[in-house]
Amino acid sequence: MKPKIIVLLATTGVIPFIYAGGKDLIDIVLFLIIGFISAGGAMAFNSIIDRDIDQLMVRTMKRASVSGKLSISTILMVSIALMFIAVVLAFLRFNPLTAGFVFFGEAFYILGYSLFLKRKNVLNTLIGGLGSPAPVLVGFAAATGTVPTYGWIIAGLVFIWTPSHTWALSTYYVDDYKRAGVPMLPVVYGISLTAKATFVFMIITSIYSLFMLTFPGFNKIVAILWGSTNAGFLYYGYLFLKTKDKNVAYRLFKVHNYWLASQFLLLFV
Repeated sequence: MKPKIIVLLATTGVIPFIYAGGKDLIDIVLFLIIGFISAGGAMAFNSIIDRDIDQLMVRTMKRASVSGKLSISTILMVSIALMFIAVVLAFLRFNPLTAGFVFFGEAFYILGYSLFLKRKNVLNTLIGGLGSPAPVLVGFAAATGTVPTYGWIIAGLVFIWTPSHTWALSTYYVDDYKRAGVPMLPVVYGISLTAKATFVFMIITSIYSLFMLTFPGFNKIVAILWGSTNAGFLYYGYLFLKTKDKNVAYRLFKVHNYWLASQFLLLFV
C-alpha cells in the first residue's frame, strides 16, 4: 500500500479540506480514512500490475506481490474492496463530487498511469501528473461541495511539482528502471538532460507557488517563510544540476516532499 507515499497524499488532501472549512473532528478523521484506503487500494492494485517489472528492480523485488508473501488474488480482492469502500464513504459522508474525485484519482492512477503511461512513453510523469492533484480536489469538494478557483490553483501546484519530484527519484534508481525497461527520463535521455529538465521544472514550480501568497491571510511572515523554503528548494535543484550525482538526486527527491508540505502549511500561517 506504500504508506510513506500515502502520508504525503494525505497532507495534500487534508490541509485543503481544513483550509476550506472542514473543522469537524469526525469529518477530518473520516476524510483521512477515506484517503488512506483509497490511495492504499490503488497502490496495492498497482503492485499487481507492476509485479513483472518489480521483480527486476532491487528497490521493489521484496514487495509482497513479488515475493509471494500474499497471493495475487488476496491483493486484488483487498485493493478493490478498499477503493470501493472509499468511494462509497465519500459519497455517503460528504457528497457526489467528492466521491467522483476519489474515483478519478483511483482510476487514473491504475488505468492511465500504471497500465499505459508508465511503460509506454517518456512523458509518463508529465501526463501522469494529472492524477496527482486528486487529493486536493477531494479536500475542497468534501469541505464545500465544489472546487473554488483557488482550489484549482493549489491543485495545479501539485501537478507542476510532480515531474521534477519523479525525475529526481528515477535518477537515483536509474539502473533499476533500465533493467526493467521503464522509459523514465534519465533512462531515455540520460542524467545530464534530466538534471537540466528537473531544475527548469523546479524554477517553474517555485514561480507558480507565488500564487499561494495571493490567498487570504498573506503577511510578511508568510513571505519570509515562502522565500526561505523556496531558496532551499532551488539550491538542491541547482546542486543536482551541477553535480549530476545520484545521491544528490535522492536528497532532492526528499527535499521535494518537505517543500510541498511546507507550501501547504503556509496556508495556515
